[in-house]
Amino acid sequence: MLTALDEATYGNEEAENELRHIRRLLTWILYHHQGAKSPIGQACRKTLGIGEFEHLTDEQILDAKKAIVDNA
Repeated sequence: MLTALDEATYGNEEAENELRHIRRLLTWILYHHQGAKSPIGQACRKTLGIGEFEHLTDEQILDAKKAIVDNA
């Protein structure tokens, strides 16, 4: 599903990379604040389009770890 941000950055490689990195960072934050009552985690879930009680997939976790490796 494309978001407005996806559409706005389509074809602009630098903007697409930045958006990908932001999503990875939000997923990394969510990984550490997954509790249903976590205001941080719930805000990240809403932004990422992940349901309130959905588990992160192994793929999402590996992708999130790339945000930390990329910044090292």
